[in-house]
Amino acid sequence: MNAVSWDSHSEELLRVKNLSVRYRGTPKDIHAVGGISFSISKSEVFSLVGESGCGKSTTAHAIARLLDEKKTTLGGQVFFDGCDLLALPWSEMTSYRGSRIGMIFQNPLDSLNPLWTAGYQIGEAIRCDGIDSSAALSMTEGLLGEVMIPDPARRTSSYPHELSGGMRQRVMIAMMISRRPSLLIADEPTTALDVTIQSQILDLIRELRRTHQTSILLITHDFGIVADMADRVGVMYAGKLMEVGDVEAIFESPLHPYTQKLMKALPNMPKGERRLEVIQGSVPDMSAPIEGCAFRERCEEAFGRCEKWEGRMIEMGARHLVSCALFSGDGEP
Repeated sequence: MNAVSWDSHSEELLRVKNLSVRYRGTPKDIHAVGGISFSISKSEVFSLVGESGCGKSTTAHAIARLLDEKKTTLGGQVFFDGCDLLALPWSEMTSYRGSRIGMIFQNPLDSLNPLWTAGYQIGEAIRCDGIDSSAALSMTEGLLGEVMIPDPARRTSSYPHELSGGMRQRVMIAMMISRRPSLLIADEPTTALDVTIQSQILDLIRELRRTHQTSILLITHDFGIVADMADRVGVMYAGKLMEVGDVEAIFESPLHPYTQKLMKALPNMPKGERRLEVIQGSVPDMSAPIEGCAFRERCEEAFGRCEKWEGRMIEMGARHLVSCALFSGDGEP
């Protein structure tokens, strides 16, 4: 068991190193993300999972630098294709966002401008590359067809309120892929959609990955989506990564007590065979840095070493990492 060294790799598209996010507030700051590290290879789907309030969406917004930097403090490094995005001047960052990094947000109705048609908003992204309006309209219709919206020529004139939730999400996806980004960040892309539409949206994202070799950072709390979509998984809790591994390893041999608890809470047993387990307690107060393991107050296996646990990732096998004192070899519970 060895502490992990975060060396670069030629197949990596994104490498996050010791990323931290602190929201400056009154009277207390919120330490939303506490020094996490992970990577995403080219054409890979990496999923961040965990309870609400664990820092998943904040991580995604920090990577794309969509946080209000007057109200937040960012630390660490975010290397995208070898370039540290956090070190870029704001003007240069805008050349990455949209053209090379796209993002699908949780609520497409909030993300689309209600005063403009779907076609205009997709075309606006295309025109950023200097394409004229006529060509942009033709490309917009093609994109709407690509995301499987019926009668795309007519839908270019539809306003967001005239579209269903599933169609609005497809419009957002069309907008994000219009410039063929290398990395697509999907933040809870199926929230508030019914099961049938969820499946269609996930099929669409899967097809986009296959067709365009797009890397995907998938943010979700739904392990069913993770099992269906992801290659690797990072389990987050209280702004920290508890475990990272291939999806098969996480589902078949979860190591961290938090991951195990999440798995036992899944409704995957025959009806009536057992009750779903509940993780007692709640995510700790993030207004102060957390000493030791953040999960120890809710963990049945916690022992003295957990109070001083520094949170390092320990290599437990091929691409399987865990941050837990139980595997540190520093003492017995």
